[in-house]
Amino acid sequence: MGYEVTYGHGHLCVSMTGTVGHTGGEQCNLLNPEGEHVIITACTLYVETSSTGAANLNVGIGTTAQHDQTELVSAKAINGVTGSACNGFANGDAADALVIWGEDEYLVANASADCTGFVGKLYVEYVHV
Repeated sequence: MGYEVTYGHGHLCVSMTGTVGHTGGEQCNLLNPEGEHVIITACTLYVETSSTGAANLNVGIGTTAQHDQTELVSAKAINGVTGSACNGFANGDAADALVIWGEDEYLVANASADCTGFVGKLYVEYVHV
């Protein structure tokens, strides 16, 4: 029997700032920086400053920078929640499948409405496939 010990993991922090636009990817549109498939093992959204208007945030993996995806965070309120954090995965339960971030795909975050005033960070941890 053979085995291989590897330590192929990574993490990143994406700073986000609210915008008026909300058609897809305005808060984040990051091409996979590893250049190969990775499995996202954790995703945490931290709201440093709430948006001035009522808005929710979606986060996921898209084939383009403008997609509105929800695999990681689905409709998290970002108004009136300064100083809050939430763990990702859309439904928030243990049955959610881990997300594979393809080598040519984007990490995207999109608000449901004008999210002017919002400042936040998205922390993502992953392992190499």
